[in-house]
Amino acid sequence: MEENIIGVVMAGGLSSRMGQDKGLLKTNGRTWAENAFSKLNQLPMEIIVSINEAQKHPYASLFHPEQLIVDKKITEGPLNGILTVHSLAPSKDLFLLACDVRDISSELVNKIYTTYLSNLSEDYDFFILKNDRQEEPLIGIYLSDFLKRIMFMAEKKVLAKNSLKYVLSFGRGFFISLDENEKTTIKNYNTPEDLETSFTLQ
Repeated sequence: MEENIIGVVMAGGLSSRMGQDKGLLKTNGRTWAENAFSKLNQLPMEIIVSINEAQKHPYASLFHPEQLIVDKKITEGPLNGILTVHSLAPSKDLFLLACDVRDISSELVNKIYTTYLSNLSEDYDFFILKNDRQEEPLIGIYLSDFLKRIMFMAEKKVLAKNSLKYVLSFGRGFFISLDENEKTTIKNYNTPEDLETSFTLQ
């Protein structure tokens, strides 16, 4: 078991565009949150699930209570979930996987992890996927020292925005490029229309 990194299923979003909790949607009989958990769980690390207060009851039927981390009120958006986990494990690097990246392969998850291990001595702050020119900040690994700096800025109210792409500007990133086959596996499903399209293409 790797001691210096924790896998984090990011499931605490409001899912406002989808109209229902995306982490509880099912594919092949398994919720998307369980699907993301399973893919991270193939790596030698502890895995937790980041949720908001309203999700405690439904997620308690899927995961052990110790695997659930409920958002504190630090900032807004996904950054709030990330900093909540960081506040509870400040010495750990965090491997984030959004629950709505339903189709990501275990091979790509492992590619992110091995890239991180191979480049830890190079003073990077984060390792995330990049799809052509589009960063994917909720699929990748953030180092603890970088998160400490972001936490300090959030607590001091000096972050002008809470968007993750803005936060990336404060660090040195390793961007993992995707081949053509990998690009099709990292689609975020945000709306019912996205789901309908995916069923049509199958």
